[in-house]
Amino acid sequence: MYDQPQVGSPQWRDLSVQLLPHESHEAYLSNIYSLLSNSLMVHPRWTVIRLDLHVPTGCFLPQRAITDFIESLKSQLEHARSIKAAAGKRAYDPMLRYVWVREWDTAEYPHYHLALLLNHDAYFSVGDYSKLQSDDCSYDQMLAGRIYKAWGVALGVDWAIAMKGVLFAPNPVSPLQVQHPLFEQQYQSVFYRLSYFAKKRTKVYGDGQRNFGMSQLSRLKTELP
Repeated sequence: MYDQPQVGSPQWRDLSVQLLPHESHEAYLSNIYSLLSNSLMVHPRWTVIRLDLHVPTGCFLPQRAITDFIESLKSQLEHARSIKAAAGKRAYDPMLRYVWVREWDTAEYPHYHLALLLNHDAYFSVGDYSKLQSDDCSYDQMLAGRIYKAWGVALGVDWAIAMKGVLFAPNPVSPLQVQHPLFEQQYQSVFYRLSYFAKKRTKVYGDGQRNFGMSQLSRLKTELP
C-alpha cells in the first residue's frame, strides 16, 4: 500500500507535492528529484525509509551530529555486510543514500527530517522496533536498532537513550522498484512524501549551519561510440 497524493495537490514538473510554490524551496525539490532519478539509474530496486531525528531531553546536539549519524550508519551497514560475507552468505551492498533537512521550531535544538535510500535487495524493512524496548534485544538485530545506534554515536549517548529522539513516520518504508507494475504509483508516492522537505517555514538562516543535505550523485559511466 502506498500513500498517494491528495486530489487537487499542487504540482511540480507534473508531480504532486504537498506545498504551494510560494511555500517551497524549488531548489530542494529539484535536488530530491535528481537524487531519486540518479539512484534509479544506478540501481532499479530501492527501499526508502522516512524518519525524524530529535534531541532527547537532557542531551546536547553537536555541530556535526547529522554528519556523524550518516557516517556511523554507513560503518554499521558495511560491518554487517562483512559479517554476512565471512559466514558465506549473500552480502548485498547496502548502497546507502540519503537526503535531510534541518528545521527549528520552539524546541531547544533543531530537528532533522530524513529519508534513507537503501538497496532493496539488502534491506526491505526496518524491523519490529518495538522489540528494542526490551533489555534482551540488541540494537544490531535490526535496521531500526542500527539507526538508533547511529543517532547515539552522533549525540555521544547510549543508543537506548538516543532512540527516544528517533521517530519513524507512519508506514515509514516505501518501495521504489523500476520493474514493479506499480512503479509510477510508487514514485509519485515517494516524491510526494519527500516534497515536504522543501518547506520554507521553520528553516533557520544565518547561523552558519546548512538546512539541506544529501548524498552525492553517482557519475554514471558511458560507453564511447
